[in-house]
Amino acid sequence: MNGEKFSRHCLRTLSVHVRCVDPPGPPENVKLSDVTKTSCKLTWKAPQSDGGSAVTGYYVEKFTGSKWIKAIKKPVTSCSLDLDDLLEGSDNELRVCAENAAGVGEPSESTGKFVAKDPFEVCIALGFRFYIKLAILFTQSPPPLPTLYHPNPYPTPNHPPQPVFL
Repeated sequence: MNGEKFSRHCLRTLSVHVRCVDPPGPPENVKLSDVTKTSCKLTWKAPQSDGGSAVTGYYVEKFTGSKWIKAIKKPVTSCSLDLDDLLEGSDNELRVCAENAAGVGEPSESTGKFVAKDPFEVCIALGFRFYIKLAILFTQSPPPLPTLYHPNPYPTPNHPPQPVFL
């Protein structure tokens, strides 16, 4: 070809499949239960979006008053966790983050603040031999003032049930 030198190059076609994944969305419906002075149970539902990769675990975070820190060292694979290292009387607030191959996703909404303490108990005498014992968990601090209403057999707008403070 007109005296020009050409080198031969081999052209190859390479097909690449690219799968983009994102971190998962926030876990949902975080619920706090069974609070005592040293423990609590936390449950939640999986995030709506797994980011294109299966969720491999969940981290629970605790608010220290100035920042969020991991409350557990290793992720859990189920959607519940029993925490048993709370300090009696301490203020606590928890949230959950899901993790997949792309990393840790956005956190859930927090549980709101709660105090590590045993449930509030009320004993109600129904007569000389009978009583009812109620264990009520208040997640706010201080708990509300318990109020009972005296049954009025004939309530009217002018004579509503009367509160009895404990």
